[in-house]
Amino acid sequence: MRLLPLLTCAGFLTVPLLGCSDGSTGPEGHRIVTNFEGARLAAFAERSEGNLDLILGRDADGFIRGWYSFRVRGSRGQPLNFRWLNQTANPDQRPVVSSDGGETWERVDEMADVGGLQAFHHTPRSDDEWVAYQPVYSMTRWRDRLGEMEEHPFVTRVRVLTRSLGGRAVHHLEITDPGSPEEEKALVWLVGRQHPAETGGSWMLEGLMDWLLSDDPQARMLLQRAAFQIIPILNPDGVVRGDHRTNLMGLDLNRAWLSPHPERTPTIHAATQAMLASAEGDRPIVLLADFQTTGTGTSQILHNSAETTSPELYQEMQEFIALMEEINPEWSLSSSSGAAMGPERARGWGYFALNTHGMTAMAGSQAPTYGPHAGEFMTVPRTKALGEAFGKAVAQFFFDVPPS
Repeated sequence: MRLLPLLTCAGFLTVPLLGCSDGSTGPEGHRIVTNFEGARLAAFAERSEGNLDLILGRDADGFIRGWYSFRVRGSRGQPLNFRWLNQTANPDQRPVVSSDGGETWERVDEMADVGGLQAFHHTPRSDDEWVAYQPVYSMTRWRDRLGEMEEHPFVTRVRVLTRSLGGRAVHHLEITDPGSPEEEKALVWLVGRQHPAETGGSWMLEGLMDWLLSDDPQARMLLQRAAFQIIPILNPDGVVRGDHRTNLMGLDLNRAWLSPHPERTPTIHAATQAMLASAEGDRPIVLLADFQTTGTGTSQILHNSAETTSPELYQEMQEFIALMEEINPEWSLSSSSGAAMGPERARGWGYFALNTHGMTAMAGSQAPTYGPHAGEFMTVPRTKALGEAFGKAVAQFFFDVPPS
């Protein structure tokens, strides 16, 4: 193979790199493309036919790396071996691949260790094969879904709550039944995608919103008693840029809730101000839930310990999680936990600032060891089903709405 001039993407000089996130084409014709929304790959090289070396990019903090999203063009049916030259955030997590433009995703068969480096094998089934850290949920998908939902009569408010550091819209929408008295409804606050790589949070929220806007009688009755206040994507810059965990300032948004800065963490600042303003009214806030993804196979709820919340709220949370597990056994009560948590994270802030339940709903991303899908890697439909089960548990537990 003719060696191309060495590039210095991400500071690596160990291989003749063929591209730096610009969609370059390797000498054997395998085209890795990263010039699209949410793509991230610092550099790549094809060291021999069908053997590709990859380098992860870093977030704005200069340290965190993990998210990747790229496409391989023109390689249908050709066995490819990929090797990471720097370690991913979760060494055991297999990449996901899509042959239909992101409509469906599946995990690659296995990870391997090649000379101390993570590696995986994949044979593309299309000439535009998508490889990513998690099933992609892009800002484009969210805007398309919002366009569909905002015509629904139960979507009673859609507004741009604020703008991100990069000037991108942060949407806030309300879902409720406009035909029932507003003053009689309690509030449910939901947020997602503080960490861009945790796409399961968005898939869960989509599943929940789809259920809320469905014809299910339980959902209809719930929306007569509750108003859902939803901020689906708190870090749109990271989602579009392909960051793993931080915003453009290199800050973890889920450590900024105690004293969010209007210029450094404007999305959290605007979210907390909106929630505090709603708390000044007569309507109670029954919970604040933050939707995230864990790198394990366990779908769980993280919440405050008995020492950092009231005994009553702690006991209620145990009962709520047990109900979620009953509705959908992929939620795990035994793996859920209460930790001593201050107000710097969303779930802690929910208790200390709003005097209500604060929780983190974590979708598993690997193969669980329990439940009806033990040994099977998580899929998008199952992740969406977790969100629906969450909504049904909220209906039963907090609003006494029986199942249909």
